[in-house]
This record gives sequence, structure tokens and C-alpha cells, in this order.
Amino acid sequence: MESYEKRMQKLIEQDTPPFLALCSEKDRQFLLKRDSDRTTEEYVRLLYIGLAFKMRGVFFRILGEAEHRGHADEVISEFPETGKDLAKLDCWIKDFICAIADERLRRLAAEFWQSQRAALQRDGVGGLFTP
Repeated sequence: MESYEKRMQKLIEQDTPPFLALCSEKDRQFLLKRDSDRTTEEYVRLLYIGLAFKMRGVFFRILGEAEHRGHADEVISEFPETGKDLAKLDCWIKDFICAIADERLRRLAAEFWQSQRAALQRDGVGGLFTP
């Protein structure tokens, strides 16, 4: 049986490249450069965007980075409160989609988000955690 760490690493390796293909240059640099300054809100924003696109590996990568940089407590503390603001989440995700450079990927991401958005409005943030 595979260890927890190996499963998490595999999930991170599986989800990160497709997520990076969707990211704006700013978000890509956030994920790739360990020395850049980051705010709690930036961590939380990308955590929710990763979940919105069902990329749990991205969620774990960002949370791991927050832990590595000593920000995990603030991020974890802010996460549930931010999840109550569905309008903010929707805005973050729509802005993220608008910044996708590839037209085809942008269209597919928008279509996917529309289906997820309906579930989010119906079930709340908990719906983002289902596979």
C-alpha cells in the first residue's frame, strides 16, 4: 500500500501542470517562485480556485507552501471565513478564468465553473471538496 506522503506527492504532481497551464503569469510565479512575498489572501484565493477546478493536489501544494513559509496558521484561520463570501469566491474564480491566455482553455474553464457554481450556490463551499 502506498504511503500517505507518496499519494499526496502524486496528487500534487498530477494536478500542478494542468493548473499552471490555466494560470496568469502572476499566479504562475506565485506557485513557482518560493522567494516571492505572499499575502494570506493570495494563498486563500488560490486554494479556493484549485478546489473550484477539482485540483486537490494544487490545494495541498499551496497549503504546504504556506506551512513552509510560516503562514499556515493565518491561511487556515482565514479559509473558512472567506468561504462564507460566495460573491467573493465567484469574483476570484471569474477573474482567474478571464486571465487564462488560451481561448479554448478559457472557454472550457468557464463552462466547468458554471456547473461548479450551481453546486456551490446549492451546497455551499462544502461542494467544492467533493471529487
